[in-house]
Amino acid sequence: MDRVLIAGGGTGGHLYPGLAVAGLLKRRHRGVEVHFVGTARGLESRVVPKEGYHLHLLPVQGLPRKFGVEQLRALWGFARSSAKVWRLFLKWKPDVIVGTGGYVSAPPIIVGRLMRIPILLQEQNAVPGAVNRLLAPYANEVHLNFAAARTHFRRRDHLRLTGNPLRSSLLMGNRQRAFRRFGFSPSRRTLFVMGGSHGAHTINEAIVDALERLPANLGIQCLIQTGRRDAGWVRRRTDRLKIPTSVHAYLNRIDDAYTIADLIVCRGGAMTLSEVTASGLAAVIVPYPPAVHNHQELNGTELVERQAAVMIRDADLAGDNLADELKKLLSDPRRLRRMGANAHGFARFDGAERLVNAIEALVEQKAV
Repeated sequence: MDRVLIAGGGTGGHLYPGLAVAGLLKRRHRGVEVHFVGTARGLESRVVPKEGYHLHLLPVQGLPRKFGVEQLRALWGFARSSAKVWRLFLKWKPDVIVGTGGYVSAPPIIVGRLMRIPILLQEQNAVPGAVNRLLAPYANEVHLNFAAARTHFRRRDHLRLTGNPLRSSLLMGNRQRAFRRFGFSPSRRTLFVMGGSHGAHTINEAIVDALERLPANLGIQCLIQTGRRDAGWVRRRTDRLKIPTSVHAYLNRIDDAYTIADLIVCRGGAMTLSEVTASGLAAVIVPYPPAVHNHQELNGTELVERQAAVMIRDADLAGDNLADELKKLLSDPRRLRRMGANAHGFARFDGAERLVNAIEALVEQKAV
């Protein structure tokens, strides 16, 4: 295996599975070239180059449902992207294409199919994204995290249940380094609040209000990843709190955050929940309401049923009810430990290994 193309991005949920696969491929195969495709607007434009991988940017965008100028612009962007991918594949023909979802993965998958390049798709959620559902017939294999996702594909003979691939660095956080980095004390319980790679405004508003309501003698400290837009005002509001708080627009070393957290408030994205369970964390899940077919709520339901998490719907989220829930959980260390153990029991740790095994098998089949 010499060349692997990973297509997918926009959010961390589509990007981080690809990075996990790329990292394991590099460790297994010396000299393998792993390239990514993405957009300038997506998280991948900042993260992929820092990870040391080549990123090809495409002028593609999502297709609006209503016909109009924006839809014509999206179709033109798709055509330009497909032409760019075609030229890339003629010059640098990958041995296999791995699609992790998002509209940016469509041009490489379609062009790859026309050029008879093996294709593997990875779907993170209980309800598959529209692009993966559309592209599934073109793939040699489609790898799932949730068995429930099977019902959303018309063709099922190529579906595989492998779990989400996790970055190897995820469980390498150093507690002492993390406490120093965030200016926190090991004697306090740590609340970690993360609305996703781009942040979540409703969660940011609710947690600031909740922290203002929580008693200072609760013995906690709070780490917040806000996203770029909200970092400034959240930092100004929390600077006045008696509860020690560390605010960041984005955390490059999220493993440090996971290793010191006792409880997390988060969205219900599949990759987020995979990382939370692998870290053995109790969670307050606030599903993202516009998620297609309410898949974030479905993702989190299993954790709630296993008593590893509680759920507050976004429409119901407010400072007062979040403060009440946090006070109950953070004042009961025994319950937090029990929830964390339940979460850990739900985790899958071999998703990346199983996915890379499948990639290797596809390349070997092609070579025969």
